[in-house]
Amino acid sequence: MNKDEFDRLFDESIDKMENSKPDDHSSDYRPSWKKVKKKIRSIEKSRNRKTFLRNVSIVFISMFLGAFIFGNMIETKAFNPFYQTFKEMPGDIASFFFGNQDKDVNDAKTEPPTIGAQSNEVDISEEIKTVHKLEEVQKNVEFPIPSFGYVPQGYKFKNADLFILQGEDISNKVRFTFSNQEKSFWVTLSSLDSDTTVGSGANSANINKVQLKHGEGYLTVSKDGSSKLEFLKGNVYVIVLGELPKEELILFADNM
Repeated sequence: MNKDEFDRLFDESIDKMENSKPDDHSSDYRPSWKKVKKKIRSIEKSRNRKTFLRNVSIVFISMFLGAFIFGNMIETKAFNPFYQTFKEMPGDIASFFFGNQDKDVNDAKTEPPTIGAQSNEVDISEEIKTVHKLEEVQKNVEFPIPSFGYVPQGYKFKNADLFILQGEDISNKVRFTFSNQEKSFWVTLSSLDSDTTVGSGANSANINKVQLKHGEGYLTVSKDGSSKLEFLKGNVYVIVLGELPKEELILFADNM
């Protein structure tokens, strides 16, 4: 997706949310959208980080759409705070949302996230630490690492990249690489903190829902032959990406 197309979809999504009236059981999120849009555009004028800003915009869209979509789930979250859903968006785009509705003491929904401290500057720095042994991964992440009980024939664990935010000692996101002599596939695990929503999307014609041992997943097949499987395992958001057949992806996911 090029920058012009992204900007168009971003503006369409925010305009739609600004002008959509919430139901009687949801908070009025529209003021938050207006503030977020204003802050993002002010950052674009003052900083030349196009790729980074597009990533920031995606995070905001995910968080606020998640708050809007799940605003009426207050009674059910006590039993299972983790959720995922599938939504059709403008432009024949389908989006999935994965989140953790468990909240800390601050229960406010409509306040937009703070961008910088008393300024428009965004300072999100992270270190990427690469390890080559699976046992080293668990020592450096905050959630249990799966056993990977099944790995497609010919593939072996190669390395893992740990994403560690500035000021933190351990990682809440890790990307595993499995390779054979010709190809690789990647498994990304991200721990969802309290009251967090993440999102992903693709052309709706390329998406299929699949049933996994852990629940429902979303399989996206691209024109270049690669496939992406996304699902929740507890409070961990999982992405499996590579040129693997559907059956192999499902078998791999079911044995994590």
